[in-house]
Amino acid sequence: MYLIKTDGNGNELWNKTFGGTSSDEGHSVQQTSDGGFLISLYEFIGNVSVYASVVIKTDSQGEVQWTYEWDEAGDQIIHSFKETSNGDFLLAGHNDYLHHIIKIDSSGNELWSDTFGWSTHSYGNETMDVCETFDGGVISTGFSKLPSEDGSVYRLIVNKHDASGNFLWYKTYLQAGSLVDGVSPYNSKGMFIDQLDSKIIISGEAVMQGNSDIISIMIDSDGNRIF
Repeated sequence: MYLIKTDGNGNELWNKTFGGTSSDEGHSVQQTSDGGFLISLYEFIGNVSVYASVVIKTDSQGEVQWTYEWDEAGDQIIHSFKETSNGDFLLAGHNDYLHHIIKIDSSGNELWSDTFGWSTHSYGNETMDVCETFDGGVISTGFSKLPSEDGSVYRLIVNKHDASGNFLWYKTYLQAGSLVDGVSPYNSKGMFIDQLDSKIIISGEAVMQGNSDIISIMIDSDGNRIF
């Protein structure tokens, strides 16, 4: 995996290469509050044909400070991460297509993790984004194939945990029978989530009449939809 830093005019300042002998693919990068960078990459483990996820923390010059490796049975993918108010990090993705949230500290030590999901369908659950809430908890969004349906569609889902990683509740939105501009959506996925004061904003996509449209939803701290 290749990381490049440029100045404001696009001139290269430095570059770094990360990864081992397997096939690696960089996925996300964010600057951290200390001026360094947090990077996630997928590592394809060819002898068992699965993906593992690796998170790398560097300093401001791209030198590795620590590495967090997530490698269990099946596919593990980290889609996104966020730094919390105290310098810890929240990681969101899926563990063999079950929702998965991980919290690590500023040194890369795991504080807690939770794997959860209700779909009995193949490729049934993915968490795409996560953020800290005003009460210190964790809220995440993604999509699930609901067990009450036939597994052919995804439904936008929001999951809430407390600060210690205990699961509190989940809500689905844009499910069968709901309407967006008078049309019932087919697939819907939550892709981004963030806090706005005491409210939560989710952005994603909904497939309606064969077209993918951008959607935005605001909910309160209990998951009740405001718009």
